[in-house]
Amino acid sequence: MLRLLKTCFSSDSPFRYGSRVAVSPHIRDKQYDRDVLVFANPKKLRDESAEFIKDPSQQRPKAFWEILGKRTNESVHLLDGETISVIMRALSIKTECEDILSGVCRVVSDDIKNRPNLVSRFSRFEDSVHIAETVIARLGFLDKSALDRLVNYWADTTCEISTKDEIVRLVRILSDSKPEETEIANLLYRKLLHRWAILSGGSPQRSTDVSLGMLLDTVNYS
Repeated sequence: MLRLLKTCFSSDSPFRYGSRVAVSPHIRDKQYDRDVLVFANPKKLRDESAEFIKDPSQQRPKAFWEILGKRTNESVHLLDGETISVIMRALSIKTECEDILSGVCRVVSDDIKNRPNLVSRFSRFEDSVHIAETVIARLGFLDKSALDRLVNYWADTTCEISTKDEIVRLVRILSDSKPEETEIANLLYRKLLHRWAILSGGSPQRSTDVSLGMLLDTVNYS
């Protein structure tokens, strides 16, 4: 029965042939490897990635990273923004995982453009910014449809921005991606300019038309 349960949980782990298979001591003895390799548990994916970020000197077998990427891709629809962001940070630290991280970025980008409600995906504004930064850094661009979805999300959630640094990072994303000059994009620029004034301790000025260039000038020279 135990062997049957293991098979049901995973068809790609080293335990799929039963307990007699010879596996690395790292996989056999370490609970984190066994949990990630055998059980597709979103909380475990996040917790183990966070643990590695705290102490990158920890050793993980190659299989851990390969299956972490595969588990993330297969269960991306179940993962919240914080979990995806933490996994991306861990993969970014592990330089041998560049291909795995690129694969995750492609899957996440596709998920963003097809997900009905991004507000339910991102409980923290910071996570959406970091994920967009990582996708651009790894793939060189942000898919247009995914960018359009994010612009709409950001326009609705600028009130959650708590630091000027978040605005600077977001403006860089917009500058690199160059979204179309739509009404929603202009609304986002106005809201970012308004939020920048508040966080700078000044008095926000109402503006009916703000371009990305104007926003860049404000952020770069303030």
